[in-house]
Amino acid sequence: MAFKQPMDKEQHNRQQVASNGESTAEYHGSLGVELANQGKIEEAILEFRKAVALAPGDINAHYCLGTMLSRQGLLDKAIGCFKTAVELQPDHFDSLYNMANALQGQNRFDAAIETYHKAISLNPGHAAAYSNLGNTLKQQGRLSQAALSYQQGISADPAFVNGYYNLGVLQIEQGQQEDAIVTFKQGLAVTPDHPALLCNLGLAYRELGLNEDAVSCYRKALEFEPNFPEALNNLGNALQDMGQLEEAVDCLRLAISMTPENVETHINLGKALLDLGKLQESETVSRRCLKLDPTLADAHFNLGIVLLRTGRLPEGWQEYEWRWQSRRFQKAPRHFSQPKWDGSSLAGKDSVVGGTRPWR
Repeated sequence: MAFKQPMDKEQHNRQQVASNGESTAEYHGSLGVELANQGKIEEAILEFRKAVALAPGDINAHYCLGTMLSRQGLLDKAIGCFKTAVELQPDHFDSLYNMANALQGQNRFDAAIETYHKAISLNPGHAAAYSNLGNTLKQQGRLSQAALSYQQGISADPAFVNGYYNLGVLQIEQGQQEDAIVTFKQGLAVTPDHPALLCNLGLAYRELGLNEDAVSCYRKALEFEPNFPEALNNLGNALQDMGQLEEAVDCLRLAISMTPENVETHINLGKALLDLGKLQESETVSRRCLKLDPTLADAHFNLGIVLLRTGRLPEGWQEYEWRWQSRRFQKAPRHFSQPKWDGSSLAGKDSVVGGTRPWR
């Protein structure tokens, strides 16, 4: 919610209230607005509570209190405030819209979707409502409906950049890279310096194997936002695909320095160091990654290759077994009709040995 600064007349009224000792809902509401604009949310909540107590029929007091409670993550209480405001005025769009957001934040998707639809029926030109409705539908797996909602938001307001972003990301996730490229370019025509649009445009290009175009997008995103770890990670991956391993490692190290808990970047750095032949450094990165999350198959796989290449066979084979769950093998799964050998005796049995990829 964008709070308006109090008018001079309101300030004068507060001075009068302060001087004669009386307290009004208008006084506490106006003071709550000032405190909210100063970022003093807890103090603003106290003032809005006083306003509600003095004027329980004041829609704006309930709405403002609900908005502040939402900011504090107190979603149940916020929803209660928004519901009261809607009971007082059923066509109060802002209360319906913010109630839908709070319901979505609680993963109460059906209720959120119903409430978004009510809000949109009151204000069909509100692009953010369509976008948030699309996000909620996406979380329910209703992807075609989500895409339609994003498109409706863009139609309602072609300058609403988040609509292009959300639609493009969904298209990438559905394997519609060409469509995503069109969507991101439409968004960039509105806001050419949008780093996230550029970064995701690069991702769509890379998934089509157009690494030079991807690198160009990532570099441009970093021009606008140098401290953008996702763009650095993606740039490192694209450079690795192109065989520019030294620069790839530099990008990935810089990304980790910004987000040291990001396991995906650790996995990518471990692979880049492995390809570069820096086995000890790759092992260090992979082990650090597995401390953050011991279940990461790709980190185990990277570590297994290092161990095998350095002669530590027992642990190496154990780690290398994770390859079947890694993304590199999931992209091209291999299926065998025979049962997998579990290490037991093969006496009197035939065995089939399949080839595998080099340890890279």
